[in-house]
Amino acid sequence: MSGGEFNYSQCRITEIAYDIEQMFETEYFKSLEPETQQEFRNGVYILKKAFIYAQRIDWLVSGDDGEDTFHCRIAEDLDYLNKNEKCNVCCSKVTKEKCDNCGIPNLMKIEEPENGKS
Repeated sequence: MSGGEFNYSQCRITEIAYDIEQMFETEYFKSLEPETQQEFRNGVYILKKAFIYAQRIDWLVSGDDGEDTFHCRIAEDLDYLNKNEKCNVCCSKVTKEKCDNCGIPNLMKIEEPENGKS
């Protein structure tokens, strides 16, 4: 197994994202306002993104990847995450701007912080 710098704690991030996604089918979740539901979805996206960064940093500092590979893999993983998000309305594949099926804007899109602020 590669990595280990963080004692594989980054895997807990994906477990939390999965647990939140499971809530999407509950009556509780369905009773929430649409804006609140969207914040749950945004949270899942951010957790998935956090996992990618934690995993790639782990592999870099553990010596499994070099800097060139680190940058390449981060870019590939983020591209995969963005290309494989599902539409919140029809569950079809979503591109960066809109759903490929129903045309709903990509509400999962996370804007980069201005001026490097997070």
